Amino acid sequence: MLRAYVATFVLNSTSISAALRAIADSPQLTEVVGGAPTKWAISRFLAKLKDTDLLQKIMVLVGESLKELLPDLGDYTAMDSSDIKAWAKRTHGTDPDSGTSVKTGTDGRKKFWYGYKTHLVADPVYEIPLAAYVTRANNSDSREFPPSMELAAPFNPTYVLADAGYDSKANNAITEEHGAIPIIKRNPRGHTVPKPTEEWKDIYAKRSGIERIFGRLKDFRRLNRLTLRGLEKVTIHCVTSVLTLMLWALAALLLGSNELIRCMI
Repeated sequence: MLRAYVATFVLNSTSISAALRAIADSPQLTEVVGGAPTKWAISRFLAKLKDTDLLQKIMVLVGESLKELLPDLGDYTAMDSSDIKAWAKRTHGTDPDSGTSVKTGTDGRKKFWYGYKTHLVADPVYEIPLAAYVTRANNSDSREFPPSMELAAPFNPTYVLADAGYDSKANNAITEEHGAIPIIKRNPRGHTVPKPTEEWKDIYAKRSGIERIFGRLKDFRRLNRLTLRGLEKVTIHCVTSVLTLMLWALAALLLGSNELIRCMI
């Protein structure tokens, strides 16, 4: 059943129902995923899955396998988060686990949203996710740095890259305690910020890789096509989306086709 659920993300259908129809219509897909489950069967499976940590355990195992094949994976580790709009309206109160947050866009305007955040730890050079989890939208990035750093630790990062939302003395200290160099953009907070060195800017520029990962997750792996409510179910959705990229990269490496690591089709 898990293979069938993962396949619904790889197929990038507009809905789970559409993906399940595609599986049922293809003898090859039906064989690969071990059958053609109904939507009811998937719903029942998800209800059981939310009471386990199976997906996180799989993510750890896949990360370990990727590290074995790419020993320098995680040397550059980036952290970022992305908003996931709730499948509910704030005023209706149908998803009490959701939260409201705000961020400033590139145009300087503030953007409010109601829902969740997917927190991602990734190698921005290989553009491979390493770990992910979900919180309410109103959990600040800075507050989520310590748990993200714990997820990054097994990859022994040399540099940890993050935007100004993660900047704090405590987070810089945590990075150094893990033997890594913090490349975290300074948040001026009304003060003058020293000009970074060219070396610092070159390393920080690699952070754009994690933004491209989020782009692929949203465009090709259904990350923002949420039709579930509640933190546990939303976590299953978002973590599975991220896991598909990790599994895809692992398959490409095992086949000796490294050029397919970032392929989405």
